[in-house]
Amino acid sequence: MFDTGIKKLISFLEGRNNFIISGHENPDPDAICSCIALEYLLSTIGKNAIIVNSDPIPFNLVSLDYRRKVNTVEKLSEITNIKDYSLIIVDTNDTDNIGSIKTLINEVNSYFFIDHHSFKFEDIEHYLILVSASSTCEVIYKLYEYFNIDVPKEVGDAIYAGILFDSGSFHYPKTSSYTLQIASNIVDKGTNPNEIYLLLFEHESVESLKILSYVVSTLELVYNNQIAILTLTKDMLEKSGAKYEETSIFINIPLRSHLVKACIFFKENDNGTKRVSLRSKGNIDVAKLALNYDGGGHKNASGFKLSGQFKEFSDAKQIVIDYIIKEIEKNK
Repeated sequence: MFDTGIKKLISFLEGRNNFIISGHENPDPDAICSCIALEYLLSTIGKNAIIVNSDPIPFNLVSLDYRRKVNTVEKLSEITNIKDYSLIIVDTNDTDNIGSIKTLINEVNSYFFIDHHSFKFEDIEHYLILVSASSTCEVIYKLYEYFNIDVPKEVGDAIYAGILFDSGSFHYPKTSSYTLQIASNIVDKGTNPNEIYLLLFEHESVESLKILSYVVSTLELVYNNQIAILTLTKDMLEKSGAKYEETSIFINIPLRSHLVKACIFFKENDNGTKRVSLRSKGNIDVAKLALNYDGGGHKNASGFKLSGQFKEFSDAKQIVIDYIIKEIEKNK
């Protein structure tokens, strides 16, 4: 899969010099750090690349953007020749998942996906997608190896952070010996694992502690305590003063119980957009459910936006529960 994807990427890069790199909306560490690492790689091989995301970089990741290259859509106003640019989208292969950056699709001359999630659409033309990889940062590291480019310590920090986050601190199913070898190589170059861990998981604001108490108070346990349900509302965000992105790891809390096999997290952001995030253990596949409703992700971590037949969380709740129950029964 990598050999095919790298050929597509080489072909895409040939004859093109200007690139806009963007990750998915509400970017997590893997999306942000993939952008950072890819921008450095492209600049090293003589390409002009800028990073533009639909949403701001989370505050705890700002220090990883050591060259201050991560921008929001306001940066696009400085580009007068947008048709001369190509778009590289990382950590998603769905143009409906890149927020306001989607408007660029019809303005740039072409676009390319670099990702590790399951294919959202089978007719994608330009892509490098390794579904076996722990993270998109792992895919980017593989590109450094292919181009024989040394990974400087600062870029290593970003790659390590992206892998650490998306691999669930090296314990999710897609963590491989290669994943651990990358981490080892990066640490040998000077990256401090403790510093990166603290940055990702122990750098929360006081407001995030407040909203955690609100979200945990909504906990429901169904189907003999095997399915946990959490809810986050716009009102909770306003009341606590917390940022939406600070709530992303809350979904993992119920999974600490040996009885809980899956967690459903109903989330509403500041703009009122509603999402369903899903996490599971073992062979319980929540990605198929997400794909059915124009979402995506991995077998044990996926999600989708409420749209179409789903207007409120209550519209989707029983459907999601019933699906997970079937998965639990199937894997007894």
